Amino acid sequence: MLFKGTERYDAKAIAEQFDAIGGNVNAFTSKEYTCYYAKVLDEHLPIAVDVLSDMFFRSKMDDGELLKEKNVILEEISMYEDTPDDMVHDLMALAAYGEHPLAYPILGTEERLKAMDSSHLRAYMKEHYTIENTVISIAGNIDDSVIDLMEKHFGAFDVNGVAEQVTLPAFQSGQLFHKKKTEQNHICISFPGCKIGDPLQFAMVVLNNAIGGGMSSRLFQEIREKRGLAYSVYSYHSSHADSGLFTIYAGTAPKQTKEVLDLTKEVLHDLAVNGLSEDELRKGKEQLKGSLILSLESTGSRMNRLGKNELMLGRHHTLNEMIAKIEEVTMDDVNAVLDLMFAEPFALAMVVMGGDARQLEVIQKCAELDATVSVVGFDKLEYSIPGIEHQELEDDVFASADVLVLPVVGCDDQGKVSTSFSNTSIFLKKEHVAALPEHCIVFTGMAKPFLRDLCRENGLRLVEVLDRDDIALYNSIPTAEGAIGMAIQETDFTIHGSECIVLGLGRTAKAQMRNQRPLVLAISTNDGLGLNAANIAKLLVAKYLYFVPFGQDDPVKKPNSLVAKMELIPEACWSALEGKQLQPMIVQRSAQA
Repeated sequence: MLFKGTERYDAKAIAEQFDAIGGNVNAFTSKEYTCYYAKVLDEHLPIAVDVLSDMFFRSKMDDGELLKEKNVILEEISMYEDTPDDMVHDLMALAAYGEHPLAYPILGTEERLKAMDSSHLRAYMKEHYTIENTVISIAGNIDDSVIDLMEKHFGAFDVNGVAEQVTLPAFQSGQLFHKKKTEQNHICISFPGCKIGDPLQFAMVVLNNAIGGGMSSRLFQEIREKRGLAYSVYSYHSSHADSGLFTIYAGTAPKQTKEVLDLTKEVLHDLAVNGLSEDELRKGKEQLKGSLILSLESTGSRMNRLGKNELMLGRHHTLNEMIAKIEEVTMDDVNAVLDLMFAEPFALAMVVMGGDARQLEVIQKCAELDATVSVVGFDKLEYSIPGIEHQELEDDVFASADVLVLPVVGCDDQGKVSTSFSNTSIFLKKEHVAALPEHCIVFTGMAKPFLRDLCRENGLRLVEVLDRDDIALYNSIPTAEGAIGMAIQETDFTIHGSECIVLGLGRTAKAQMRNQRPLVLAISTNDGLGLNAANIAKLLVAKYLYFVPFGQDDPVKKPNSLVAKMELIPEACWSALEGKQLQPMIVQRSAQA
């Protein structure tokens, strides 16, 4: 709005003043400061200072101009949101800083922009555009006369602000996902960094150069040059007055995202374990010195560096001082930065809801791997597992979950979750699932429509682990052992020469037969005496198929059972080989048997 007119110049006149002398005037805003600047010939400096000072002290803040400018910024926000490789960095700041102002996007939000009027702008300028917060920086062909020029235009500046209560930013670990239909996935990974003036700041920049600060960096070589997985991959360090972030960026096709993340993890793991090489340290220091010296060839860069140092540090460091500090960077300094970066734990947040002894093994293993494990429905567990937290069914428990683990049978169509370690019924409700983050993965053995629908409605990935043959077989082993024991007890003959591990029909049998492994089919009979030799011979036409009869009371009334003729069993087994669904069967001895 400072460009939209003053008491002496309207918006067009401001532009004409600089066009007439071949100069330019502009401004930019960072997370912590705003810079208004002009670039002109030295002979035109008085004109530039005159117009800039008028903009600074006497802008009209016209409501009509504000309305037009708000529309322009709304379009800029829309354009920015259509540029995911830019927007991802704002999302990264939001994930790292949460509710702190450093997390806010520089452009603001549509909601706040629409609510703004000129009174808000005037109040903001009165509070923040003060003597204590203002620095004038000039670089170029100047002499002492510039002091008189500044005194003429800024000497009457006497606005004193009120001291603010500053909340220091705190880095927080977490994940943030933004779904958008794009050709690439845009990834940012951030770690705690060094604030402005930190003694380790130069070591941080040297480390950045080695990780992703140039074409010879580790990330660029591993991801782009060796494998061609990304066009744009780099790292950078951003320093603020009270905080810093080290950030890695990569843009890649969705199908390559996992590989890029895995490679990035490998690079970071190697750094955490082995650190930089002496050659990387030497090259990083030379790269930093070279870029610093070359940047001084631009008066704009000099002006910016002078002003920022004075504003943030209260003094200017000379080139020789800067080079000396770079030369002083040691391997110990770099290792100290690595310790800073990797000090924050990035533990997986897991919620385990209900279940039986099988869940306990999962819980214990994940806790040993430093996951944050919250359990619901385990209040009657007779022993404690180190590292777990017992929780109630609250939305905030689900809101921070990266993974939700449900029992093998999931939940019923009313949301009831079975648990062997609680006397209280627990229910998975719609609001619980709605509270889960978009990136959360829901694991269960097999899901009913209730759970499938909830996950689909909330855009959550649902993994039914018993769809995998290896897990289905593993999960069935306890049942097989019990059934084999029953079979041996109820019959006067045993199985010879068979490596049988599974008993039953259904998912387990299909998995067994697809993998051509021996299958034991438990067949119950009315009299518990087993099948006669003739019927057993009929059933042995299927390769890898072994039948063990055992007794069962009133098999006809068993739920989910199918009464079948003996001669239909081989056909049903071959259906499993063809991938068809196979139902549990109760076989009655026919009258002819």
